[in-house]
Amino acid sequence: MDLQSIIQRDGFTLKREAGTNGGELAGPCPFCGGEDRFRVWPEKGRYWCRQCRAGGDAIQYLREREGMTYREACAAIGVEPKNARSPARQEEPGWLSVEWQTATWALLEETRLSLQWYEPAKNYLKGRGLNDETISMLGYNPTSAHMDRAAWGLPNETNPRTGGPKRVWIPRGIVIPNVLDDGLIHRLRIRLPPDEFERSKEWTNGKGIKYAEIPGSGPDPLLLPGRDGAEAWAVVESELDAYLIHQEAGDLVNVLGLGSTTARPTVQMLQVMAGKRVLLCLDHDAAGWRATDRLPGEYWPVPEGKDPGEYHQAGGDIRAWIEARLKESVASEAHQEAREPIQNDDAGEIKEDKGPSLPCGNPEFRCYHLRGGQCFYKSNWGPIAELDRCPMIYGLGHGEAHPDLDALERQRTKHGLDPELMWIYGGAKHDH
Repeated sequence: MDLQSIIQRDGFTLKREAGTNGGELAGPCPFCGGEDRFRVWPEKGRYWCRQCRAGGDAIQYLREREGMTYREACAAIGVEPKNARSPARQEEPGWLSVEWQTATWALLEETRLSLQWYEPAKNYLKGRGLNDETISMLGYNPTSAHMDRAAWGLPNETNPRTGGPKRVWIPRGIVIPNVLDDGLIHRLRIRLPPDEFERSKEWTNGKGIKYAEIPGSGPDPLLLPGRDGAEAWAVVESELDAYLIHQEAGDLVNVLGLGSTTARPTVQMLQVMAGKRVLLCLDHDAAGWRATDRLPGEYWPVPEGKDPGEYHQAGGDIRAWIEARLKESVASEAHQEAREPIQNDDAGEIKEDKGPSLPCGNPEFRCYHLRGGQCFYKSNWGPIAELDRCPMIYGLGHGEAHPDLDALERQRTKHGLDPELMWIYGGAKHDH
């Protein structure tokens, strides 16, 4: 007998609520009686109440509601009990366990209260463009702490550095939750302040930790659904930037915060995004450019600064930036316009605009700019930025590596760039 049948046998009606996570059912809670706060995922065999936070699998349900032992519950649903002192739900991702959800929600609610009175953290977030309503979704942990893993429903592990039991590290910093639409916390990340980051270098061979993740967190990116039926998507690297775009343009786009350029949307997310307009609003650097090779969509970096947060701090209008790309005409029309040569108003001659000098001062980099010195690249076919903001050479002014010409060639093939739009690197022609 499966979980859905057991719950309905007990007289509780479940109705289909959504198609996420393999299908989602909703109904009154068998434990607290709360109406429409109880969720069941038949494919996963899990349940969760957003009010009393009861949750688990079919075995847990029978143990808590019927008072059965572990072996009795196994026999009732026709499965072999495992040779363990407790149910094997610890083998599943930590975030699905009742203990993990309870501990994580308690931490999030406590840190949300802390953020309301800790002005330095609030001012930092406001400086990134977040308003009070958005800030209320985040938290701030004022003091680093270490907790027993058992309190989070996590199995015991040995710390390889100390030889003692591994504990859950909760560092000081901004708490960034990834809360699913069913009320479950999928992931909890903490952005360390600069001094904590420097201190972490002592035990990470000088690398440092900018973000710490609560053990047991799930791997999925942060998804902030759009409002008013928004169908387009904006994909960013930083979760804080995701909150900013959602705040300013959530009626225009759904927002996906990857957390890093190496992360990818889930298969389900890609299926939902298929056929939709996807703006890759990744960081304006070499890593952000390379990530466009692995992600579907149009590269649309900020026109100033490295990321949306810096763009806002420089006085940029986040909504206008997103809206400008969504309102652009069909790519082919912009493409055709981009190919038209520029006439010199004085002499009527074709003008070759080499653009401003490069930040690195390398004379070998020359770009045949079109339409008044603005740079056309990739599939956007529209003015993105001046030459020193072109993603293929942007890193040169910051001591980074030279452009990845192989990646550029892959982009040319992938997006069918016009060979007449080219740039020159060391005397060799490459599509630009």
